[in-house]
Amino acid sequence: MERMVASLSTAGMGMAPGAARGKVLRLVLREAALLAGLGAFLGLPSGYALGRLVEAQLFGVRAHHPLTFAAARTTLLTAALLAG
Repeated sequence: MERMVASLSTAGMGMAPGAARGKVLRLVLREAALLAGLGAFLGLPSGYALGRLVEAQLFGVRAHHPLTFAAARTTLLTAALLAG
């Protein structure tokens, strides 16, 4: 929440002196893409490792399906960029 308030404050300061609306939008989307990319970069190996743990604990459960991983990553990155 604090980061969102700081982002809104930064956008407001950029708009006040006459910064172009597109430039402020690019700034916000760039930050959202950076955070989403970092989350995907850290989340993909974590998800794989936790999937192996679940697979070891539950009989007959297969935790690694590449299409599922790709769909989940795409959905989460899209949601993060739209929220940004």
